[in-house]
Amino acid sequence: MGRDGRVDECGGLENRYPFGDRRFESSSLRHTRKTIAFRSLGCKLNQYEIQALREGFLKHGFREVPFASPADYYVLNTCTVTEWADKEAKQLIRACHQTNPQGQILVTGCYATASPKEIQALPGVRLVADNRSKNQILFQVTGLQEVSEEESPFFKDGISWFEERSKAFVKIQDGCSYFCAFCKIPYVRGRLISRNESSILEETERLVRCGYQEIVLSGVCLGSYGKDLEGSRRLAGLIRKIIRIPSRFRIRLSSIDPRDTPVELAEIMKESKKLCPHLHLSLQSGDDTILERMKRGYTAGAFEKLVQEIRGRVPSIGLSTDVIVGFPGENDENFKNTQSFLERIAFHRAHVFPYSEREKTKAAVLDGKIPIETIRKREKALKETLAPLTRRYLESFIGKTLEVLVESKRTKDGLLQGFSENYIRCIFQGTETLKGTLQRVEAKEIMGEKLVCNLLTT
Repeated sequence: MGRDGRVDECGGLENRYPFGDRRFESSSLRHTRKTIAFRSLGCKLNQYEIQALREGFLKHGFREVPFASPADYYVLNTCTVTEWADKEAKQLIRACHQTNPQGQILVTGCYATASPKEIQALPGVRLVADNRSKNQILFQVTGLQEVSEEESPFFKDGISWFEERSKAFVKIQDGCSYFCAFCKIPYVRGRLISRNESSILEETERLVRCGYQEIVLSGVCLGSYGKDLEGSRRLAGLIRKIIRIPSRFRIRLSSIDPRDTPVELAEIMKESKKLCPHLHLSLQSGDDTILERMKRGYTAGAFEKLVQEIRGRVPSIGLSTDVIVGFPGENDENFKNTQSFLERIAFHRAHVFPYSEREKTKAAVLDGKIPIETIRKREKALKETLAPLTRRYLESFIGKTLEVLVESKRTKDGLLQGFSENYIRCIFQGTETLKGTLQRVEAKEIMGEKLVCNLLTT
């Protein structure tokens, strides 16, 4: 906000609080000065949405305080991917009520959509909004017609900055039409719906103007973008248009389904350094029998062929994945097939999740439940399988130059840290003024799952 009281498009990115919390104040609610706290659980999409809610409330006179502090309002965007996510949301709601029994708690997100009555029964909860109506929360609290908009999974004004982050997420689609057997998300996010391309480009241009040098394209089923739109507007075409935005920045893709991963993405990575050479391809299992029970719609062989085609174009690409262990019916042979598949593909990072039964999903009624002790052993074994694969990949970059987005300063040793273009965590010496910028570094040695680097002068 400038000294004349006008809203700063970038939310004070260069000097986040130059004039206190009045940077987003409007005359409509200036007299209220109600305090509000925000918290998001789960995926990048939730983080984007809580930022959109934050900007809306701050623009209309609310003053943000830390989530653990007493506040007039608490806004919680929930997740329901696992049973633990549900428990965490309930714990946070109870903590808010204990911190300020008079505070009004506004709950939205996937858990709120799946179990609204369960949440509404908790003390202090004033409002439960499902995913399709979360853009109505500001209007429901203030009653101001100036903030009303049509109910949608998208926010009319988008975002202009990202609280406490050196990169910005951009939501390009919502929903999923695949209905994998283990997944609750299609039931709480709905079917695929793609965001208007011009709105995406406008928001991305704004964020780039505001200094963000990494834009993360996010969605529930990212690769499905555009399937529901007229013409041939798909993810690859959208990326090609974003790349043409003039400025120094790069694009990263969040998790993508192998069914929706065109080899054209690798072609774009070859053509332009603006698209990060990294893909997070959700595998879930390397065994065909389990993939079929999961309703994943591809075989291990098809996944491997896709990886070969991608690596044929971008040999040094970073590949990470998700794997579920202990899915109903997974026997020792199925598990060993997954283990050997991970070794063959040589992912450099992987998230290993123990199977979590979700109500209403197809997997919830499958037979062959796996004992928790077996699941834990398999989880440990997969992590041990992955460790040398990570090290081998890191070794291939020793002595090479990487471009890192500086994200934060480590408290234990004062080193800067961030991720390279192919999603390797790098640490190096430098000043905190570099946060949020792209810097060239030279990899010198391996420390755990990180590269220790030297900052190169530009």
